[in-house]
This record gives sequence, C-alpha cells and structure tokens, in this order.
Amino acid sequence: MEREKQRLAKSQKISKVSGWVLVVLLSVFVLFTIFSVRHLMERLDDIRRHPFQVMDAGGTLQNDMDRIRNSFEQLKHINTPKVVEEIRNEISLIYEDTDRQMAILRGSYLGDQEDLENLSELMDEIGKEQDAFLDYAAADDRSEDEIVSYSTRHLEELYQEFDSRLGKVLDFARNKVGYFYSEADRFCFFAILTSCLVFAAALIILFIYKYLLGRQTEQLKRQNQLFELLSRNIDNIFMINDLHHPERNYISENAGRILGFKPDPKKVSPTLLFEYMDEQDREKVKQVFDTVGESYWSCTFHYRHPALAGERIFLLQTYRIWTEGEDRFITVLTDQTQILSTQKELEAAIQQAEKANRAKSEFLSRMSHEIRTPMNGIIGMGMIAMQNLGDSSRVEDCIRKINLSSRHLLTLINDVLDMSKIESGRIEIKRDVFDFRLFLESVSNVISGQARDKGLNFDVIFLGDMEEELFGDALRVNQILMNLLSNALKFTPEGGSIVLRIAKMDEDSTTVWLKFEVSDTGCGIEEKNYEKIFMPFEQEHEDISHVYGGTGLGLSISRRFAELMDGRLTVSSQVGKGSTFTLTMPLWPCGEEGKL
Repeated sequence: MEREKQRLAKSQKISKVSGWVLVVLLSVFVLFTIFSVRHLMERLDDIRRHPFQVMDAGGTLQNDMDRIRNSFEQLKHINTPKVVEEIRNEISLIYEDTDRQMAILRGSYLGDQEDLENLSELMDEIGKEQDAFLDYAAADDRSEDEIVSYSTRHLEELYQEFDSRLGKVLDFARNKVGYFYSEADRFCFFAILTSCLVFAAALIILFIYKYLLGRQTEQLKRQNQLFELLSRNIDNIFMINDLHHPERNYISENAGRILGFKPDPKKVSPTLLFEYMDEQDREKVKQVFDTVGESYWSCTFHYRHPALAGERIFLLQTYRIWTEGEDRFITVLTDQTQILSTQKELEAAIQQAEKANRAKSEFLSRMSHEIRTPMNGIIGMGMIAMQNLGDSSRVEDCIRKINLSSRHLLTLINDVLDMSKIESGRIEIKRDVFDFRLFLESVSNVISGQARDKGLNFDVIFLGDMEEELFGDALRVNQILMNLLSNALKFTPEGGSIVLRIAKMDEDSTTVWLKFEVSDTGCGIEEKNYEKIFMPFEQEHEDISHVYGGTGLGLSISRRFAELMDGRLTVSSQVGKGSTFTLTMPLWPCGEEGKL
C-alpha cells in the first residue's frame, strides 16, 4: 500500500511539472503568434504607405500628363485665342493636381530623392514649353501641320523623357512591393516553422501529461473517496442495485439535478424512469432487459420531466457483476443531449471547413496560375528585348507587352487587396465632383479599343438627359463598370456585341438615381448560379478559370462597392444568349442643394 502511495505521489509530481511546462509552451505559442501577426501587419502597412501610394500617385500623374496632351490635340483643329485661353486654364487646374501628386511621391518614395527632383525639373521644363506652345498657337491661325510640327520639335522628346523618368520611379516602387512581400514571406515561413515546433513540443508534453493523468485516474478509482467526489460533480448518474440487500443500493448524488427528482435508493432500477419515457422508448428498454443470460445491456431513450427544460437524451448502460457470491447490477446513465447536439454542429462545421478549404485551395491554384502567366510574359518579353536591342520596333513591341502584363498583374494584386480592405472594413467611399460625360467617355475609349481588337461591336446608349457634373466616388463606379465590361469582353465570342446603357431612374434636389446596364451576347449564366458568381473566389463552373482565367473576385468586389455606395448590382441571363448586369446607385448633383 505504501509503495502504491509513493508511485501515486511521484506520478502526481511529474504530472504537475508537465502541466506547467505545457502552460509555458502554450503561452510562448500565443505570444509568438501575436508577434508574428503584428509583424506581418506592419509589413502590409509598409506596402500600403510606401510603394502603393507611390504607384497610385504615379499613375495619377501619368493620367494628368495624358489629359494635358489630349487637351493640346484640340489645337490641331482650332487654335483661336479663346480656345488657347480655355486650354491654358484647363491645364493650369491639372498642374495643381500634379503638384499634389508630387507631394505624395516625395512623402512616400523610398528611392533616391534625386529621381523625383529630376522628374519635377522635367515637368517644369515641359510646363514652360507648353506655355510657349500655347503662345505660338494663339499668335496666328496655325494649320494642323504647323501645330504637329511644333509639338514634335519641342514637346515630344520631353514627353518621352517624362515617361521614362516616371517609369523609373514606378519600377522602383513595384520592386519595393516585391521586396516587402519577400520579406513577409520569409518571416511567414519562420513563423510557421517556429509555431510547428512549439506545437509539436506542446503536443508531446500533452501526451505525457495525459498518460500520467490516466495512470493517476486508474489508481484513484480504487479509492472510495474519489468515487464519491465523482458522483457529486460529473453529469453521469451511477446506480448500484443489490437484489438481495436493497439497503446496499446506491445512486449518485447528482441524480436529482440531472433527472429532475431524487429517486428512492431502495428502488434503484431503470424502471423508475419509465414514467418519463414515451411508449416507444419504454418498450425498447423493456425488450433490452428481457434478454436472458447477458451481462451488459445498453440503449438510448428520450426523457421528459416537468422540472427540466426541454427534452433530454440519455444513454442507459447496465452491467451485471458477480461479486461476493451474488449478482449486482451497476447502471450508468449518461446525458448525451449536449454531446449529440455538439456532434451535429461539429459535422456541419467540418463540412463548412472542408468547403472553405476546397475554395481556398482552388483560389491558391488559380492565383498561382494568374500570377505566373503575366510574370512569364514579362520575363519572356524582357529576354527577347535584350536579344534584339538593335531592333527598336521589336523592343518597343516587347515593352508594350511587358506593360500590358504588368498592368494585368497589378490589377490582380489590386483585386486581392480591395477584397482584403472590404473584409476588414477599411474601404472609404469618397464624394468628389467629377465630369460624368468625360468619365463615361474614358470608359468607352478603353473598352471600344479592346472590343474592336476582339471583333466585337460595342455601343454606349444614353436614355434621357444627364448632368454634366456629379458628386460621387468616380473611382469605385469606374472600377465596377470596368469589371462588368471586362467580363463581357472575356465571355463574348468574336462577332458578338456589348451594350452599355445609362438611364436616369429618379431625381430630386439632393439625389440622382442612375441605372447602368451592361449587356452582352456571350455564353450566359444559369439562374441557379446568379448568387454564386457574386461570392468571393467563386466562378460559375470550375473550368471557367482554366478557359478564361480570373480569380473570382471582380464581381464580388463590384457588388460590395455598389452596396457601400447604397446601390445594388444584379444579373439576368439566358444560357447561350447572353447576360445583363444592372447597377443602380445614387449620385448627387453639383448644385448647392445637392452638396452633402
């Protein structure tokens, strides 16, 4: 007996130490996880605050310069002093925006500031030449050839130098994105490896702890005091029925709490529960116990008692034990209500997790393909350009294709980041004044060229009068329309048609409700998949991504943007005939009454 106590004490000591070690390991795991998440968030914040701001400001700067160049195109056709003055005023406003973008670049650019100074000096030089150009155009009624000749001699080389210097800044920012991602990837690998090691160590300690605890439990089961402790605290009811000596019968003290009433120990038997079973379960229990010659009986039944809330499900297990020359019956009654409920919830959770895991795996596979495709194009075109440095046309073609692939890759990354911002609630909807017709003209110019290249008809139809200027988030509206039109281009075969319809639905002093419809003659969508295509990382069929590409984020992002702007994005379609995506949303007039 003394030896047994010593073994028990030693086992308890080891178990206690194992428990503390396990707590320490889990604490280290939690702290390291928190540190890892914070570090990764800092890297993502670096990406947001530096390279992406530079790329955003640089892109805006490029757009501003393109707008200025487009403004000068008017001089080919008419260059009266009045027109020249209007253009001068227009580009003056644009240069105010370029100053803002340069300020953003100076605050966010991580490269050599001399790059920005060179760019700024070049822009000043361009501005002076443009002023001289305007003076030249206004001085006389210039012909188109004179305008083109002057622009070619004095401005074209400066424009090319501007594109080169700005491209250098943007290339550095893109490389910084890759650097930050590589750093985050390395740290992520280190964090995963460390977490796995800590988890493995905790698992080993846990197994040791459970093993020692099991030994202790087996030893303590031999002691009557532990049996009493268990009978008062656990949710299993124990009954011992001695047919020859009813005074020796026993029922655990928790019976009143679990059953709703306190049974008489002298009448301990499963029959005392018959009153609270339905007829079917009562007959089932009777049939189980009518079996002759068995030493173990088991069945499950439903139990209802007025003192208990709701129905309970019990597992009844009875053992016949031969001891001291007599039969005794030990009955264990287990409440499985919560267990069965939890099991159903776990099964549902497992199915959901498996579905999410499949979606994640499919997304990662799709992303891998989508990223590799433009990257391979960039690398391949770069190698071809290096091998043909003497062939300027070949190099120019390679650079153009590299630019297209880079833009595709940037669009892909932007989609993922936009979805991340939406999920985290960090998307901000702005309300700025924008030229509505110029906005639609910009969208039309982009899509019409792509449609023409693919052999598609593209039309823009206005239904009703439209305001010249509106308040709203032009960037997000543009993103929605470009997503819808790009999908139409992707899924419409050669010879098909795409139509963008814009109609005013309703208007008052503060709000203008507009409806945008993008219709195509593509493959169409089955009605059962209408909602599926708006879910993140989902496409109508699994083979869609293999045939047409894409990540399944565009429509999800578009719908979320529409909802954030109090709008609605829906779809109607006929398989084999085409689809129509409808965006309804409010914008605000620029009058004093409409400013919010």
